[in-house]
Amino acid sequence: RESENDGFLRINGWVLQIVNNTVTAEQAGAKCDGVTDDYNALYKVLNSSFNVSLSKGKYVTTKTVRFKARSKVIKGFGELDTVIEKTTNTLSGGGNRVINSLTMIFDVDAVFSVEPAIGDWYVQNVDFSGFSLKYKAGMTTRGIGVYIPLVNQSIFKRISTDNCSVGIKTVDCWMVTWDRVSCKADRPWVMGAQDTAWKGNGTSNTFLSCWAHSTVGEDNYAYDFYSMQYTVMNACGVDYVGLDGNPAGGVFRFINSTVTLIGCGTEKVHSYNFIHAQSSYVEIIGGSYQQLYNKYKRASPAWRTTNATFRLLTNARINLVGVELDVFYNSSTEPNCTAMAFVDDNSMFLWDKQTTNKVPIEEVKQSSAYTYTKLGVYYNANSQIDIKTVTSDYNYSLGSTWGRANVILGGSKTQYLDKNIETTGYIQSCTKVLGNENLNSLRNLGDFTFSQSTPQYATTANNYPEVGGAWILEQICFGNTQVNNYCMQRLTRVDTNIPVLYIRTAVWGGAFNTWNKVTIV
Repeated sequence: RESENDGFLRINGWVLQIVNNTVTAEQAGAKCDGVTDDYNALYKVLNSSFNVSLSKGKYVTTKTVRFKARSKVIKGFGELDTVIEKTTNTLSGGGNRVINSLTMIFDVDAVFSVEPAIGDWYVQNVDFSGFSLKYKAGMTTRGIGVYIPLVNQSIFKRISTDNCSVGIKTVDCWMVTWDRVSCKADRPWVMGAQDTAWKGNGTSNTFLSCWAHSTVGEDNYAYDFYSMQYTVMNACGVDYVGLDGNPAGGVFRFINSTVTLIGCGTEKVHSYNFIHAQSSYVEIIGGSYQQLYNKYKRASPAWRTTNATFRLLTNARINLVGVELDVFYNSSTEPNCTAMAFVDDNSMFLWDKQTTNKVPIEEVKQSSAYTYTKLGVYYNANSQIDIKTVTSDYNYSLGSTWGRANVILGGSKTQYLDKNIETTGYIQSCTKVLGNENLNSLRNLGDFTFSQSTPQYATTANNYPEVGGAWILEQICFGNTQVNNYCMQRLTRVDTNIPVLYIRTAVWGGAFNTWNKVTIV
């Protein structure tokens, strides 16, 4: 075999003896010195049938490293020690392949472009770990870190991408574990991409301590998921989304997806939105989402670009459970602030009592507008909200015109409208102190608890059963219009040694009955 020479497995009759089914790039001629073009060596070892061990140091490549993978292991010494750096913006030359009667694009600018083995639909059963992929510093035009459009039943661990336009890009990805994978890119994570003949989707993906960093671009998101079903993100982080005065699109975009976030977090976010959820179910459990600078509005906001921190469109659901939010601005600190949430078209926004925010929600209101001036929650008549904080409770459910509003508003002027709560103050725990209101005029407010501590306002003209005193007024109403409902008012006089209790009711469409005094024995 002395005439055989591939510069790797056979050299003039010498045949490489493989140990543990593993080869190195150096055995194919790589220098790993940060200067020499190691493309040919990387291409040879990665396209071999063997596992690959990468050394400490920097492999330079002037081309996209294309390879086909099935049941393959690639291991380096860690993402800080083993680096593969691309120095050009050339396309891979991979062309297109017809897989499962569909055309998949492989002619891309990427550091790694990983293709299914011949006869396979997917890259499957691979284990890549311990290296970083990047474009040379200073390059203004950059491509993808890892392009692996079709992949299943695989593990990616301790891998990083840096200085890329897209960090990780998949089209159809299922039963994959991403463990401490970090992406520094304009678009760090693009899962379920829509730019091929294959339908973007994915299932059963698990993200463990992954990281998105350096997102830029007004339509770019740190984690951009399309049709990613029953997927879990655990302890994942996001840093530097957008720049001060130059916002990115957002942190998360979920379309046709079902995703659970557990103990995740953010820092330094300048973006138009925090989460865009469309036809998606998103549950967020715990976690700390800090430094969300919600002061940016698009020039012409529309249905898909509403200026809201949480944007829920078309049968979306977001459930916040014990989440710590740091949505930074309200209308008193930044007149241009975005809304807290826009809930549209049969969507549902749930906020439990353990979820907190740096500044209180300013209003909860039915509205179909696309731009807002307050940190409020806005919803249309086909959607549902259930906001339960330590200091307030507001719920609006489908099929009921009235929501239950145990919302206590204190201090400043309060205006009530049908299914709306608007206040110039904040939703607070202190009791609303009644002024010179007539008790008959409060029927359209739904459920509440108010106090009256000014004796001169407690008059028969205002429909109190006794003149003077200090009172607690409780009201419960149900029905589907402001006045044509069933309603009960209960007044308790609390400035006497023994409380004095009165109750009166109103039937559907009728006036209040006279007060009935309840004797306490």
